[in-house]
Amino acid sequence: MQTAGTESTWFYELLAWVQEHSKQVIAGSIAVLAAIFLGYTYNWHLEQQELAASSALLKAAQPADNELPAPAELARVADDYGSTTAAERAVLLEASAYYQAGQYSEARQAFERFAREQPGSLLAPIAALGAAACLDAQQQETEAVTAYQQVIARYPEEAVAGRARLNLAAIYMAQDNPAEALKLYDQLTEGAGFSTTAMQAMSRREELLQAHPELAPAPTNAPAAVITPAPVTPPDASPAAGIPEPAPATEGAGQEPAEAPADKAEGTAP
Repeated sequence: MQTAGTESTWFYELLAWVQEHSKQVIAGSIAVLAAIFLGYTYNWHLEQQELAASSALLKAAQPADNELPAPAELARVADDYGSTTAAERAVLLEASAYYQAGQYSEARQAFERFAREQPGSLLAPIAALGAAACLDAQQQETEAVTAYQQVIARYPEEAVAGRARLNLAAIYMAQDNPAEALKLYDQLTEGAGFSTTAMQAMSRREELLQAHPELAPAPTNAPAAVITPAPVTPPDASPAAGIPEPAPATEGAGQEPAEAPADKAEGTAP
């Protein structure tokens, strides 16, 4: 059994080790403190950089006098604050600004740059759709069809897939291919709820069928099934069924008395 004095010897051993390795202990402590300080300083710097980038992005995205954002200003924010989330959004806003200004080639380059540099971003589907829309606006139909199909295949559950189908159907209509357009409209209207894309697809589908009634689904001429009710079987009235037969009527029982002859009623002899 160990005594209390034996159990406390570890403290003296530790103290002796610290005195012997005091320089290493001091150096290690300084290193730990330095790492903590550097980590805190780095995080603080990142926060300050994010704040500065957000401020610069807000200023570039909302110019005075209600003017459209200048793509060059947004590109500058992306270049100056490249490692921030604000810079990520700046590239997408830059592409949108080019698109609104009708500079579709520059817009497509910016959209593709975003998709290339930020493939895992939540905004990547929007960039892919934007690049396809730029090809569409430039009337590069073959490339636009391929780009829209890639958006649908890559992001089937995203809202951009519905918009890609709607735009792709418009290209098919312009190519005088209403059958393919109708397929896309049917996909958009089946169980799509009341989204803006679904409502637009319904409206365009009606217009398509009015212009091409031959594509309307054929009505079913089969007569509706007639359900004939089963005949109702009356209950068995036989004695075997436990239901007694009505007793035969007896004379005078439950009947009005026969009317007396007129001569007897007058008291005359028979």
